[in-house]
Amino acid sequence: MHFLTSDGVDLYYRLDGEGPPLLMLSGIWSDTTTWNAQVRAFAEHYTCIRLDHRGIGQSEKWVGEYSYEQHARDVKELLDQLGLKHVPILGVCHGGMAAVTLAMTYPGYAGALCINATQLLKSERLTQTYIGWKRILETSDFETLYTAILPTVMSEHWLEQNRHRLPALLESIEKRIEPAAALKMVEALVGYASVGFQPSKFASISVPALIMAGGEDMFIAPHVIFEESRLWPNGTYHLFKGSGHFPQREKPDEYNAAILRYLKNIADINQQI
Repeated sequence: MHFLTSDGVDLYYRLDGEGPPLLMLSGIWSDTTTWNAQVRAFAEHYTCIRLDHRGIGQSEKWVGEYSYEQHARDVKELLDQLGLKHVPILGVCHGGMAAVTLAMTYPGYAGALCINATQLLKSERLTQTYIGWKRILETSDFETLYTAILPTVMSEHWLEQNRHRLPALLESIEKRIEPAAALKMVEALVGYASVGFQPSKFASISVPALIMAGGEDMFIAPHVIFEESRLWPNGTYHLFKGSGHFPQREKPDEYNAAILRYLKNIADINQQI
């Protein structure tokens, strides 16, 4: 299914399953398929809502300026389209940033946040990393960038087991994006990482949050995520040992169980209030 944003961008989303809504927001160059293992597990409990961010997948290959405020507005407008509020949201990295920005900017839309591999505070290391990404895209191609990024986001075990799949995985990613859009996204990341969220902003987020990290994530280290989790007034930290940046892919059974358990606990608490 598709809908038009207020600035006229065509975005793709899909619905699967039955029950209360559960929104899933993917990483920067991932599309709705990144959540396939979760939909198989969650569809009997929830109506799973998946969105392709602008510039990605089956959404319009938009090449304007990017920001997390814009992504949050896109998510808000999707929820308005569906007539929904107080929705639990899963978000990984880029999707986690969009989810947190939504919760800060549009109170009442997020019912709970389950985010992993999401760095929220400013980071000079991350700023320089994104500057490097930008230079690669300006002087080479996406294949070179992907080759440089992959060892930092996937675990040793996953890389060993999936080496034969890497060429096909790269091909699938390249089909999702336009080079000009990828460059615009990275330019936005450079600006974000140099500023980040002020720690005091977290106090304004009243919704419960499950803050997750991968034990072998070299891109966003688990100790960074742990320190961020301590800033949340109603946050819970969870570490996926032996996983990289994407536990929903590397350890789907463990990830799914953690999400279902957390959401059930939240629902039980809400019923008692």
